[in-house]
Amino acid sequence: VQRPIRGGIPTKEPVYGLPAIWIDDSNKEAAELAGYTVIDPESVLITHLSETISRHAHEFLTREDVQQLVERLRKSQPSLVGEVVPEVVSIGLLQRVLQNLLKENIPVRDLPLVLEALGEHGGKSKSAVLLTEFVRKAISRSITEQFSGPRGLEAITLDPAIEHHLLGRVSQTADTISLSIGPDTANQISQAVAASWRQAMEKGLEGVVVLCDARIRPGLYNLLSRSIRRLPVLAYDEVV
Repeated sequence: VQRPIRGGIPTKEPVYGLPAIWIDDSNKEAAELAGYTVIDPESVLITHLSETISRHAHEFLTREDVQQLVERLRKSQPSLVGEVVPEVVSIGLLQRVLQNLLKENIPVRDLPLVLEALGEHGGKSKSAVLLTEFVRKAISRSITEQFSGPRGLEAITLDPAIEHHLLGRVSQTADTISLSIGPDTANQISQAVAASWRQAMEKGLEGVVVLCDARIRPGLYNLLSRSIRRLPVLAYDEVV
């Protein structure tokens, strides 16, 4: 059981938003004896910078960057690239799909699989958000590896009745997939998930994700990311 630390300044841990306390170096031993995990300022700074870069990685990906990635892949897989870019999807559309992946901390190193998925589905839709969901299924193994902890994935799931309710509230446009629910319902869901996630973090669990039906996944991510930035939201069929 953690005991209070005198003279500490309450704050929040930069990655997961958990309660934390700034203390003077002279209180380090007392804090450890009181049951706290003590982290040096340099590590906090590095963690904060890494989190900031990760959070905004999608904004750094330019069209020129995507063009260079495509040209590099063209040297080893010319047929694949020639069939997909720009015949099926433009560089701009590919950029938006890759940005969507990076926004949710999904690695984009599996560019051949990304292009194969876009080649298969790009003729049916030009919606970047919908194509992103098709791509996610194609790279599900990478997604599972990305978010797994030492014990695999620790999942938070919705009550079946709530999930069924949300399935009837999915709203899709060319640019977004959202959940058409009232603010009270949205707050209740966000608070319940946040509480479950906080309990998992306090237990030291890693690889915590929300698992849900693929049809509500994008909308649920958009809802939860407003208040819980680092919590991944995966579809059941993205876990392999």
